[in-house]
Amino acid sequence: MIVATAGHVDHGKTSLIRHLTGVDTDRLEEEKRRGLSINLGYAYLSGPQILPVGFIDVPGHQRFINNMIAGVSGIDAGLLLVAADDGIMPQTLEHLDVLELLGVPELLVVLSKIDRVQQERVDGLCAELQELTARPVWGRVRSFTISNHTGEGIEQLRAYLLRRAAEHRAVPAQGRFYLSIDRAFSVRGTGLVVTGTVAVGSVKTGDHLQLMPGGDAVRARGLRVHDAQANAAQAGQRVAINLAGEAEVGDIARGFCLRLSGEPEARDNLDAEVQILPGSPVALRHHAAVKVYLGAARIAARALLLNRNPNSSQLLPGDQGLVRLRLDTRQPCYHGQRFVLRDDGEGVLIGGGRVLDPYPTSAVERSSQRMTYLDSLRMDSPASALNALLSAGQLIDVQAFSDRWNLTEQALSQLPFDHGRRFSFESTDWLVGHAQWQAVCTEIDSLVSTWHAEHPQELGMPVARLRARLLVDRPKPLCMAAMTDLIRSRQLILSDGVIRQAAFKNQMPERKRRHLMALRRHIEDAGVDVPLLSELVKSLSLPSKDVEALLRDEVRAGRLHKVSERRHATPAQLLSLTDTLIGLQDDGQEISVITTKQAWGTGRNITVELLEYFDSVRVTQRRGNVRIVLDRELPAKLYSDRGSKTT
Repeated sequence: MIVATAGHVDHGKTSLIRHLTGVDTDRLEEEKRRGLSINLGYAYLSGPQILPVGFIDVPGHQRFINNMIAGVSGIDAGLLLVAADDGIMPQTLEHLDVLELLGVPELLVVLSKIDRVQQERVDGLCAELQELTARPVWGRVRSFTISNHTGEGIEQLRAYLLRRAAEHRAVPAQGRFYLSIDRAFSVRGTGLVVTGTVAVGSVKTGDHLQLMPGGDAVRARGLRVHDAQANAAQAGQRVAINLAGEAEVGDIARGFCLRLSGEPEARDNLDAEVQILPGSPVALRHHAAVKVYLGAARIAARALLLNRNPNSSQLLPGDQGLVRLRLDTRQPCYHGQRFVLRDDGEGVLIGGGRVLDPYPTSAVERSSQRMTYLDSLRMDSPASALNALLSAGQLIDVQAFSDRWNLTEQALSQLPFDHGRRFSFESTDWLVGHAQWQAVCTEIDSLVSTWHAEHPQELGMPVARLRARLLVDRPKPLCMAAMTDLIRSRQLILSDGVIRQAAFKNQMPERKRRHLMALRRHIEDAGVDVPLLSELVKSLSLPSKDVEALLRDEVRAGRLHKVSERRHATPAQLLSLTDTLIGLQDDGQEISVITTKQAWGTGRNITVELLEYFDSVRVTQRRGNVRIVLDRELPAKLYSDRGSKTT
């Protein structure tokens, strides 16, 4: 069980730990000289047949509040000391708020220096402290009165702590391993050692780890848990890890983290649920500069309110809201991790909260879908969140969901995936509700059916047209997977770039079918040398007006593009031509009529016509006698059925 001290400077925290454990946690010369703790100190109280009680002695001085917050992150209990002669002081109140904001599950109140005051003073302060600590997060708070000078009350406190340690149940090692580093040092003959309290998950000797945010690869060469050698450590335990790898002490700052290899890269954004203290002297304004205390790290950030009231751009004291924290540096974190917010000058404790999404997109999004997703991350369990998202009709990226909830493979496999339809698209696993899946399948079938009714002579609906209609308001993975499933089940038939219902028989006269096939074959066989209308008339032995009618039908169906009054080309031909233009520009060559003619292997007239066409659709832009490619991504959007032959 890990216990952290808290309270105003010089109220006896370090002295109490020395009485309880025999260890002086003031190890720095400066601390001994000045008589106050600057850094975090550690000590252990052992008992018969139980794991020791670990103490983190945190500094009480206001200027060292960062160290204090680092010390109380991830502990089992807080021990708040108040000196009877001084009474309740500013840091007493601030530390109490910090303990509450960080979700410390148990609080003990110790009134020290009782040998310096009358009993009436002790009784009055005890009553005042009981009222002050009566907060829902703790329920009943145990109180003790002690004197570090005479030793009065210390044995009773020690006995209680040992009894609580015997009753204590370790936090289950759920989630992926996360350790916020509060110290890094080198030991002669051992090498680099880092320490911290394991927040979630577990680590064992030999594990390959990442030192974040830098990403250096290291290995856990050895472990010490509660000051004893161990093979593994898990959530809730103090651990010292001897690291093997390229990292050195100078590479590591307080607040760096250790995670297992392969974790997503840390972001400089996080979305969180924030609670403003009722007694905060300031509100949290939209875009306010703040300091975020996260684990052992202190980071400058901007607070962007996500669900702010249209009539207000701030969260008032006592308010709760969703906030995007835009961090100055990348910082690893995990879902549910607690943090504290202070103003940018670090003179005011504003509030705190918990991380909801450690991996948000860089753009701030306030859509109803995003708000629904964030609301799901506020739920008690990933299973509840998954069901809520499926009920809301959201498409779920399974790996992203797992990363946001910090789930192990075993925990992920136990989620209720049978409540939705799971499928893969472009190497990504997705999940969607059965109703949403069926709705998309029905819409696809309806679009194809409508096309048949409006184009009875066509063989089917061009895939590019169907895709474009679906993607107007539906996510691409869902549309493509549903379409593929309908084709695999033979409810729809895909043939040469068009899709049709299995029972559909087109009403195109056989003669027109033959002419269309001959037209397409002639254009496709021409390659980049796109044929003239007169050449098509001659090849097909048809009147010019009949060939023009066929060409108009093909353009409407999306199988041809009109380059000029005299030429039509397939999407595949145009993509090939634009690839060559992009290649010329990438090679540092000018895109002139001469260089393009040589690259395409075409005559001057057709080269000019094609270049003017690409100018007209904004793929290129003419500048004097040369051209530049304006948008290298545009051809793929314009001619999306690349390489598909039509019938």
